Amino acid sequence: MTEETNKIKLLPDEVTQKDELGGHELIANVIYDTIHEEKIGKSIALIGGWGTGKSSIVEMVKAKLDNICHVFIFNAWEHEGDPLKRTFLESLIEFGSEKKLLTDKEKWEKEKNRLAKRIEEVESTNYTRINKLGYLLLFSTLLVPIGAVLLSKWPALIPCWHVFGVICILTPVITSAIIFIYSRFEKDKQKRDKILSVLIDKSEKTTNTTTYKTADPTSIEFQNVFISIFKEIHTNSNKEFLIVIDNLDRIQSGESLKIWATMKTFFEIDFRKKGEWTNKIWLLVPFDLEGVKHFWANGAKLAESFIDKTFQIKFNVPPLVLTNWEEYFKDKMKIAFQKFLNDTEIHNVFRIYRLACAHDKPPTPRAIKLFINNLIVYYRTWGKNIDLRIQVLYVILRNQIWNDEKVIIENLLDSENKFLKDIHLRVEMFPSDFKEYLAALYFNVDKDTAIQLLLGPKLEKALTNVDEKVLEDLNQFKWVVNVAEEIIESNFKIWASENPNLVAKVCLALAKLNIRDCINLDNCWTYLRKSLENIEKWNSVEDNSIEGITELFNKYKQEKSVYEALIDTLNKSNTLYEKGSDSKYTSKEVTEIKGELSKLAQLLNLIISNGFEEVIKQKFKIKTLPITYCTIIYCLVQIQDYDKVLKFFIPDIDHKKIINELVGILGRGQFNDTNWVTVINALIILELEWNFKAFADAIGMRLKDTLDLKPAETVNLVKIILDINQYENKRIS
Repeated sequence: MTEETNKIKLLPDEVTQKDELGGHELIANVIYDTIHEEKIGKSIALIGGWGTGKSSIVEMVKAKLDNICHVFIFNAWEHEGDPLKRTFLESLIEFGSEKKLLTDKEKWEKEKNRLAKRIEEVESTNYTRINKLGYLLLFSTLLVPIGAVLLSKWPALIPCWHVFGVICILTPVITSAIIFIYSRFEKDKQKRDKILSVLIDKSEKTTNTTTYKTADPTSIEFQNVFISIFKEIHTNSNKEFLIVIDNLDRIQSGESLKIWATMKTFFEIDFRKKGEWTNKIWLLVPFDLEGVKHFWANGAKLAESFIDKTFQIKFNVPPLVLTNWEEYFKDKMKIAFQKFLNDTEIHNVFRIYRLACAHDKPPTPRAIKLFINNLIVYYRTWGKNIDLRIQVLYVILRNQIWNDEKVIIENLLDSENKFLKDIHLRVEMFPSDFKEYLAALYFNVDKDTAIQLLLGPKLEKALTNVDEKVLEDLNQFKWVVNVAEEIIESNFKIWASENPNLVAKVCLALAKLNIRDCINLDNCWTYLRKSLENIEKWNSVEDNSIEGITELFNKYKQEKSVYEALIDTLNKSNTLYEKGSDSKYTSKEVTEIKGELSKLAQLLNLIISNGFEEVIKQKFKIKTLPITYCTIIYCLVQIQDYDKVLKFFIPDIDHKKIINELVGILGRGQFNDTNWVTVINALIILELEWNFKAFADAIGMRLKDTLDLKPAETVNLVKIILDINQYENKRIS
């Protein structure tokens, strides 16, 4: 907030005695005339929607009645949760005392205390009942005197009576001991304590308790206090008395019905207690009819019937009309923003507000003030840094449809801007980059940071998944390339280390973003090129990774280092095929290797087509176990146009070990598969210094095993022998 914007003032949401929108003054005058001219007080209903100016009418009436009537306003909403009858009487007593209408201060102070506190005295007596064990102990004590008498006659009695006398004296002790021992065998503590209670002295207790209660007076009590108050008021003043019960429609239905029923008692006082003062009491209740209908469970008809029976006069506050509220709106804008906005800017604010917030009915003064105050909060923060129209739009969106983070993000990323249609606005009404600034307002940061926060998560996911639909939607933001640059710069090393396919996918996605050349886009490609150099190995090559690498090659078509970097990473990736043991590959593993080799062949052909075949010859190596190499060639020859890349599959291992592996495969009876004939032809085509003697000898031994040999394998082995002989003859010559 700057020193200048600090001068912008929030509009107070307070009632006014000025008729700012027209229509209120007329109603206030009629109410005034009614109270002034009528001889007998009546109950008046002031019915209108929320914020239509009912409280302002009350203030106007109060001002007009200043000299001829006392006006007591009871705000029911302020006392919600309290006993409303009691708080009403207490407030009325305080009002009368302040206005010197109730002069007996001591009397009314006592009355207030009596209403606030009710005293209740309770006397309770506690006493103890003797149980069976208690009676046993009591009986044992009666034997003590007998024992004492017997012992006093000691010399004259025979010894057995002496013993009996001792037992009588000790009986209470013995009984107490037995009770104590018996209690020890009781596991329940409460029962154990109950057994021992016979050994504990208990006395009778009497308790006197004084309780203060806060309660609502009964209807009779209320009437009696009410009559007493107004008799004294009438004695001290001959003016009319207007009771206003405001905001009754805002409190809970249970409490509202209590005060509603109480209002009827104002005019149902026993005729024997009536006096001249009863003709001077008036009641005015402003409320929203829709707001009070829910008080009655049976619905609107019962509510309207109750209202008809309660009020003799009803005034309806009319809705505002456009010609009035437009002037009011602009006037309030000028008061709030003072010199900071010109007439054109204020009209633009009004136009947006009218379409979005008042397309079906005029707004209330309170709603207008609330909107302007909300707008001030953002203007104090952003001032001219964000177009005022966008700030207005943001306030409207937050008030109407933006109450959930998910909805906000979805709306900001919606390329069709459907959310504007939902609030009856058009894209043409705002600057082209309005959504970027809406994001700034939402995240409360500068626009660049806001775009990063808005687009970041969704763009990163779209890049790494090559989600064309999302990429197309995000392409509407001219700042998307800036965000893409931030994402790629932060992640390219991680992608290269953890999953190289992400590098290739991001290359493809970046190409599909269809962004015009700029420094940010160049930086994106530079980071992706560096990531290619940082790849340690490929755990697999996914289908669209080939397309992504193709896009990278297209960007750096003539740069040899890019192709060298890719070949280096592929050389580190023999784990794509490596089984880690010499055991036979399963059919599933063979299928997976075929798929990987097919993609590898595409990459190699791509490099060849770009004119860098020499890089493959110099860099590409197959360094792995003999069984893996044989399986690689077996899978490779099943790929279409394998002969174009076969020459690069030179084994970087001892050739003799490969021949020995072929002997092992032959011994396992796998050469009934015609693909192995093609494998041997492929090895011959490589024109390496193969020594096939051990393999040829193994074939000869295999052909002699007529019991285990199948016709298909025989044909294949004969073809292989012929090919080997041809290779040997050519090599010798």
